[in-house]
Amino acid sequence: MFHIPLDLSVQGLLRGKGLMYARKTVGHLHYFCRDTALATLADCGYEVVDWNYTHGAETLPNQKLRTRMFNLPRSLLRTIDEDFGVRVMGGASMMVLAR
Repeated sequence: MFHIPLDLSVQGLLRGKGLMYARKTVGHLHYFCRDTALATLADCGYEVVDWNYTHGAETLPNQKLRTRMFNLPRSLLRTIDEDFGVRVMGGASMMVLAR
């Protein structure tokens, strides 16, 4: 079981400081989107059995005001297309079951 933060998103890259913030505050050394996360697991010899998004930006308590402000557009884009919403707005991780 893997829980992989998806730090690469359009809004995150446009803001510019998000990746370095994640590196400094929580120790993220590698940055993933859905495709690179799944490819990395395959490269390491894992077979992905199932996966789903987890939406920590919207569900975890005590989020910063900026995060809470982005939650409405995140939620709206996800209702149209979840993959697109995560790729554009971020705020998600992947829970992956692999063997």
